[in-house]
Amino acid sequence: MDLIETDICIIGAGSGGMALAQGAAELGKDVVLVEKAELGGANVKVGSAPSKALIAAGRAAQAQRSGAALGIVPIEPHVDGARVMAHVRETIQALMPLDARARFESMGIRIVRAEGRFLDERTLDAGGHRIRARRFVIATGSRPQVPQLPGLESVTAFTTETIFGIDSIPANLVVIGGGAVGLELAQAFRRLGAKVTVIDSQRMLPQYERALSQPVFDALLREGILLREGAKIHAIERAPGDGVKVQIARVQGPETIEGTHLLLATGRMPNIESLALEKAKVATDAKGIKVDAALKTSNSRIYAIGDAAGAPQFAHMAAHHAALILRSFQFRLTAHSSYDAAPEVLYTDPEVAHVGLKQADAEKRKMRFEIVTVPLDETDRGRIDRISESVAKLLVGKGGRILGASIVAPSAGELILPWVMAISEGIRLSQLASLIVPYPTLGDHITRAAAAYYAPAEKESRAHFLSGALARFS
Repeated sequence: MDLIETDICIIGAGSGGMALAQGAAELGKDVVLVEKAELGGANVKVGSAPSKALIAAGRAAQAQRSGAALGIVPIEPHVDGARVMAHVRETIQALMPLDARARFESMGIRIVRAEGRFLDERTLDAGGHRIRARRFVIATGSRPQVPQLPGLESVTAFTTETIFGIDSIPANLVVIGGGAVGLELAQAFRRLGAKVTVIDSQRMLPQYERALSQPVFDALLREGILLREGAKIHAIERAPGDGVKVQIARVQGPETIEGTHLLLATGRMPNIESLALEKAKVATDAKGIKVDAALKTSNSRIYAIGDAAGAPQFAHMAAHHAALILRSFQFRLTAHSSYDAAPEVLYTDPEVAHVGLKQADAEKRKMRFEIVTVPLDETDRGRIDRISESVAKLLVGKGGRILGASIVAPSAGELILPWVMAISEGIRLSQLASLIVPYPTLGDHITRAAAAYYAPAEKESRAHFLSGALARFS
């Protein structure tokens, strides 16, 4: 077993690990990258990229059914399921890093294709190599969590990763899990022609207050998706023709749901079991590896980023963590990871985007704030496009400071960006009030929000001025 000594050893070559490896190499660090699979990680191969490709296909199909209010006669689209899934795979290939191994090796990065396992507090075993590093960074990501359900082993069940390997659109899809990914895929497959039922034992989309999630549920129901919230699964059985039967119980009574395909969308779990973290004196909890604000573990030599560190499970968070680590390593500045300005987006139609504090969080912290809401469907662009059930909701603190922003609308993920900047940079609503917003766009909600927040104060100020002036002349 040969010994490799290096500045930084990164375990995991997903979006965060690759960004960190490249950045560290460009800063002149000696880098070893340990990855048992291909470079690129799950996000491109089986995560966000293929799911958004499927959503894009579903959006194109739905566009042919829509438009009656605009004078367009709806038609039922002809969906070539095999071609749709080929489009998904082509998207994966297009986004996979080209010649990543050769490019990284040309930068001096040593790549070890093996599974890493700690031998002690400062040594990692990977493929017969003993690696000793000044710093280790764990960036191993996560994988779908498979629940313990009675009879699940008797049927073929797809996860939110393996579903993209099918060759056609399911005739009748049963989705277990009403979180973000479950509902995104449910709507996409429904728009592509599948019958879809979504089952969840708890409340669906629990991360959003009901006023924000209800427009999504309304849209799903209008499109013909069956939602079974608060349903306890009693049994899963194989149905004729390799199908599936799911027996559930709700307050409304028992029900048997049949389908041709079963999709498990029940969350993710960190990939940390094989690392032998106990030998490295690295503490963990139910979410993953425990880290402090500087992303450092209980072992001062070892850091963790992204899903492995229990962060919000978005690819952009792993990349953000990589940037913080680089800043810490290069400039000896203490990195402080904060999720206050970390956006999240639900890619259904309508989309839901959020950044900053949610109302319940602000209330729990006993913060003083005002709520400003702007119906986007009442903006000129909203009326032109005939959008519905769209709103921007802001939490505005003292002095016009933006505490949180939520948007329900088409392309909400794009519309949230100014509010991400406002929270990240401490920009107040008064500064946004003077923005020149192109007309007509949904971005007009920014100036409308400022007007709604400041107008009452301005009216009160003018009233005081007028009453004082009149008193002087009386």
